[in-house]
Amino acid sequence: MPGNDKSDDLHGRVVHSVRERWEHQQIPALLSWLGSVNGAELSRVTKENGLTVKQYLTDRLSNQVTVVQHQTRKELVGVVPIGVDVVAEGGEDSILERVQRQETANIPRFHPAFWAAFRKPIENSMYRYVTDVEPIEFRDVSTRDEGFGVEVGREYIVGPDSEPSEVQRKIQDWLEEHDVDSEIYLSNRHERLAESRDLLDLVLDSLEPNELKRVTMPLDVILKLRRRLL
Repeated sequence: MPGNDKSDDLHGRVVHSVRERWEHQQIPALLSWLGSVNGAELSRVTKENGLTVKQYLTDRLSNQVTVVQHQTRKELVGVVPIGVDVVAEGGEDSILERVQRQETANIPRFHPAFWAAFRKPIENSMYRYVTDVEPIEFRDVSTRDEGFGVEVGREYIVGPDSEPSEVQRKIQDWLEEHDVDSEIYLSNRHERLAESRDLLDLVLDSLEPNELKRVTMPLDVILKLRRRLL
């Protein structure tokens, strides 16, 4: 099918992204990722043509890329350069699972309740809020309740079947939108707090994030507080 300058430019950028991802990381480019880069241009163009991203790539770029799909997890679909020997690389399932292992390894470990706030489905009539102080939890309420915490709008809730990388992207967008420090929600922070038994930890845990930013303390005072076990 003959193209035009605009579509040829888009196709060139898509193929470049796929090749770069394979050459540098030896992983496929997931359709969810391809559809979101460059201002989500690929997703927009495919919709204009009445096609899914998978259908569009198979129809328009089959001479430059190969679409691969997980045999049991059908929602996991990626793209590799046309010259890649998928069988020699271990098969479709194997190379797609590389993406998950790599992306999961780079995702911070968030508090389980905070993570669930972005994955658990929410009823249309409800509003979701998550606390930004201990204890970390989320709540669905029928009327807005700004006093409980920070709202998690339904545009940030991706559902239980979404890839961890997608949850992470939504969380990052939410953190930036509300100017919230991610440190508040990290699991290892809560593990450290649970294990702490000195006065310094008690003092720091009692402060709000904006207060912590203003704290300065001489080393001798820090050592003294560290030695005072609770």
